[in-house]
Amino acid sequence: MSASFMRGAMRGVPPRAPRLKALFMRGVPPRAPRLKALFMRGVPPRAPRLKAPYQPGDIVVRRKGLFMHHGIVLDDGRILHNTPRKGEHLSSEQEFRAGRRMRIIRPEEQARQRSPGAATEGAGRPYNLFTNNCEHCVSRAATGQARSPQLQGWMAGLGVAALAFAATRRPAAAVAGYMLGRSLARQLGNLAQQRRQARAQGG
Repeated sequence: MSASFMRGAMRGVPPRAPRLKALFMRGVPPRAPRLKALFMRGVPPRAPRLKAPYQPGDIVVRRKGLFMHHGIVLDDGRILHNTPRKGEHLSSEQEFRAGRRMRIIRPEEQARQRSPGAATEGAGRPYNLFTNNCEHCVSRAATGQARSPQLQGWMAGLGVAALAFAATRRPAAAVAGYMLGRSLARQLGNLAQQRRQARAQGG
């Protein structure tokens, strides 16, 4: 079979694999590194991990059922908190977290300076939902006064909901009353906190 015959026979035959690859790859998205660089444009860099995520006097919070569980960080890194089983006690971060995500609240410097020393005063009190829950424990250590905004919100919400239901006999009105009561309690609590801060700064 002659060379001229072979050249004639190969006319119209598709090119070999490298050319085919270049042909079919036109319009195909780039590989992963290019894709990553493309989609990462405008995305802010990750925040650096803090070596010490919290400081003495910080308030730490995690979810516990329908409520948020509060604790306060002491000088040695342990957390003072209050639970129904153990009352006011100290625990490690891992024990406080109980496998849940923990949020950190930075208090004012005045409260931070007071908290680590004052937090251990009277530690060991038994738990009481209405007079000494976890919020009472933390606010007593941070400000010297025991308060529970969550409890106040729930009580106000339930009170307004009961009045709304008694007046209308409609569950929807009771739900709206509950939300209204909690909102009013939150606003009153914020106003009271602002007044305390103003008095502390003035004094």
